[in-house]
Amino acid sequence: MPQTVYVLPLGYRLIDGVRLHPELRARCDTALEAARCAVARGDTCVVVLAADKVHGDLVSLACAMYAYMSERLPAGVTFDPYPQGRNTITEVMAARTVLPAGARVIVISSWWHLPRVRMICRRVLRGYDVTYFGAPTRLATLALAVN
Repeated sequence: MPQTVYVLPLGYRLIDGVRLHPELRARCDTALEAARCAVARGDTCVVVLAADKVHGDLVSLACAMYAYMSERLPAGVTFDPYPQGRNTITEVMAARTVLPAGARVIVISSWWHLPRVRMICRRVLRGYDVTYFGAPTRLATLALAVN
């Protein structure tokens, strides 16, 4: 039976305050693939973008992610931009305000970030049907992430 699937790609950072960092692009690409799979199964898909400006960015992460993803999404996928979160906890809390109770949620982050994401989502999204996907990360990018 078709259902609505909510895809929540978590933010990372922008380059020069505008362009997607490769780590963030990988998260967006993984979210796009999750959305394509949901639509292929006959589900409705909503991509929730909850990341706001961080580190002196010129645009919100949600706006930059929307610009990148909107050109690549299959038909039938909608966006719910809600740029309120400035870190993992506040992004998940902001997303929760637009999710119906018990919704099916796919949370996308980098594979190395998933243990923290799971810990946060277990508390903030208690009662939701949550699945986690880790975006691929190049080792060179990982070295930048820990600095």
